[in-house]
Amino acid sequence: MKKIFLVCVALFALSVSAQVRVLAPGQQPDTNSLQLSIMFNYNESPSRLLIESANYRRLALNTTIIGGAASGLLFCLGGKQAQQTVSGDSPLPTLGAITAIATGITALILEYISISKERQAGEQLKRITISAGGVSYHF
Repeated sequence: MKKIFLVCVALFALSVSAQVRVLAPGQQPDTNSLQLSIMFNYNESPSRLLIESANYRRLALNTTIIGGAASGLLFCLGGKQAQQTVSGDSPLPTLGAITAIATGITALILEYISISKERQAGEQLKRITISAGGVSYHF
């Protein structure tokens, strides 16, 4: 019984080692062997689209923060300037409102671009199915 068990273990180890190829440093793999190669018909890869989406979203957030700070500063300076003048008028609050509106619209446009890039990546990724049986691509 022990001999049969040892022979089975040896045959199992031999069959596993026969399936693993170890390449020496600098050695190229055999081009005649069958390999799984999946080519997707994308203009831009989904990962690239997701990276661009994140960049646009970060830019929208930075625009909102900087524009909000600049318009708030203009409002505060305009209020102080209006108190110091005799007429009580200052163009700075109007400029602050224009800055707030412009940066808000810019941030919304950048967020919309980010959402559209993310949607494109999602549409491309939903065509790929990965399961225990392998990888499939639905056209």
